[in-house]
Amino acid sequence: MARRRVPPTVGVHHPDGDDATIIDIGGPDADGLARYLLRLGRPLRILHPEEVRQAILARTRQLLEDNQ
Repeated sequence: MARRRVPPTVGVHHPDGDDATIIDIGGPDADGLARYLLRLGRPLRILHPEEVRQAILARTRQLLEDNQ
């Protein structure tokens, strides 16, 4: 499933148990990578860097505020 959403040309996949994959992926900047990851439409956890985690949180907070 992960390889269909993030092709090997975009990220390096590392199996992590029966139903999880760790993907090493980069992007032009933290916000650009956050936008890409959110468009995947799948549950995910950002392991690092912290800048990407903060960009995901900021975009999610803004989405929640815009829809209250």
